[in-house]
Amino acid sequence: MAFISALAITVFGASAAAQQPAANVQPKPTPARRLAFSHDGKSLAVAYGGVDTLVVWDLAARQPRIALHEKAVIHSVAYSPAGDLLAIGVGPMAKLLDPKTGEVRREFNAHQQTVNGVAFTPDGKQLATAGADAQVKLWDVATGGDPLQTFSGPNGPTVNAALSPDGKWLAAACAAPDGIHVWNFQRPTEKPRKFDMSGADGNRRADTFQVVFSPDGRLLAIPDWNGSLSVIDIASGNETFKFKYLNGERCVAFSPDGKWLAVAPGYDRRIKLVSFEQSSGAGQNRQIAGLIQQFHDDDYAKREAASQQLAALGPMVVEQLRANLNSPDAEVRVRCRRLMERILDLAFARQLIGHEAEATWVAFAPDGKLLASGDAQGIVKLWTIPEGKEVLSL
Repeated sequence: MAFISALAITVFGASAAAQQPAANVQPKPTPARRLAFSHDGKSLAVAYGGVDTLVVWDLAARQPRIALHEKAVIHSVAYSPAGDLLAIGVGPMAKLLDPKTGEVRREFNAHQQTVNGVAFTPDGKQLATAGADAQVKLWDVATGGDPLQTFSGPNGPTVNAALSPDGKWLAAACAAPDGIHVWNFQRPTEKPRKFDMSGADGNRRADTFQVVFSPDGRLLAIPDWNGSLSVIDIASGNETFKFKYLNGERCVAFSPDGKWLAVAPGYDRRIKLVSFEQSSGAGQNRQIAGLIQQFHDDDYAKREAASQQLAALGPMVVEQLRANLNSPDAEVRVRCRRLMERILDLAFARQLIGHEAEATWVAFAPDGKLLASGDAQGIVKLWTIPEGKEVLSL
């Protein structure tokens, strides 16, 4: 792609002359570190690493609307729910920008070290920041000033923060071995719940990039360096699913309707798209139970057909498969175990192929019809959902 500084764009924080490279100098590839869609899905904010640049792309025009050059790496980007503000974490500061002009509306001297995560509350009135100084803070968007709340608990750097869409929970991913901390947002002084991410050897290695809530606020997706993606039920603390992909953690995103989970595995060019639709009720549960019952059939073709139908349904069948792992029928036990292994192994997930460098970040558009993905060379692609067709490359 013709890189940012070679395009005719408006730049804030540096002169136009300072931006333009010599005509015979090709800019070095730089990763698309973070992506965020505007509330109307018409713009996409991209934080590029290495050049410390934020670009807001007009997707219809396929041109940058604004670009902002910073003096430090931009580690986090988030639009406010109303779309009137764009928050970034840059160095130890958090900034609120006008997404149409790039003008800085407010600055927070948020942390003593790098701000690794920013997240708005569902009403857009407050901003949470997560810092490498092992603190998570809450700020008043309208007035600024001192933090409204400092959440205690982490013993090491916090690398990401997320607020549940229902406003009940605040989660932070912390450097190993500190795990994941989840606070009840209505009762911030309570001790946080803690989820330890452990490897097969029992050692905790929780250096995760990200924590992501499902749209209904019930589940928390946590990718980690152990080569797995855990999905935890917040209320019970139980691990609902554990996907395997072996390449090290990177980034995940839930679709707004909760039916899809997109994964950008570490050291991989392919985006994984997982059907995450949950059972729609008693009728669907009866269908799943009926398919499992066919594992008892003497007809091999019927057993195979049932396995294929269950595999196509995805994670929604895992609970009933797990319940049949102790069946007295060996055929049932073997098929249920193999199906669970297949469904929870992202090697078998749908793949979106097109990037020529490892994928770095994924984000769904607000209507769920598009998925954006960035890579280590700074290329951003848009895909239709659920078809997985590439429709745009920036």
